[in-house]
Amino acid sequence: MVPFPGNPKDNNHTPGVLPLSWWNMAEFMANKVSNCLGPRFKRFDVSTTSRSPAFDLQMVSRVTEVTGTESGSFYNGLARFNPSKGTMVAELDVHSDSWFFQGSSNDR
Repeated sequence: MVPFPGNPKDNNHTPGVLPLSWWNMAEFMANKVSNCLGPRFKRFDVSTTSRSPAFDLQMVSRVTEVTGTESGSFYNGLARFNPSKGTMVAELDVHSDSWFFQGSSNDR
């Protein structure tokens, strides 16, 4: 899925810098976590980190805001932040002819 061209929110692709663009989200879903979230997440690049659905099932085009995260030592010192705390605001670009607007044959 390629988002709407020319969206000024998608000009920055710097890992870990908000807004995280569609490019960053694609990196998170299909490549290296650090290419999305920044160098402090490099240790997850070779892990079996859970990923969001990508491309046709992608439900996030960009992340615009993250608030309320909790820093410290969690999970026996393995994490520097608590992944169960905080709020993320995201946006999804949706084309008017997207497959989920098609409806089923029973609706006609």
